[in-house]
Amino acid sequence: MIITHPSHHHRRSCQCICKICSRETSYAALLLQGSIHVYNRKVKYHCSLVVHVLELISQLTLILQVVFIFFVVLVGSSP
Repeated sequence: MIITHPSHHHRRSCQCICKICSRETSYAALLLQGSIHVYNRKVKYHCSLVVHVLELISQLTLILQVVFIFFVVLVGSSP
């Protein structure tokens, strides 16, 4: 026996399955969106942390240069 047209029950089952899949896909998309948002915040935090560390390194480099120059002047002026 060949069925060329799906029965009413078959169509209804397919519609129910599509609704369930659609809801699960929507839920998965929301979870993914939330995960992306959290990941984005973490990336921004780490980038700002790296910028602050680089600024500190830059300031420490300047301080070390000043200390070095001061040391050279002290050593050079002593008899």
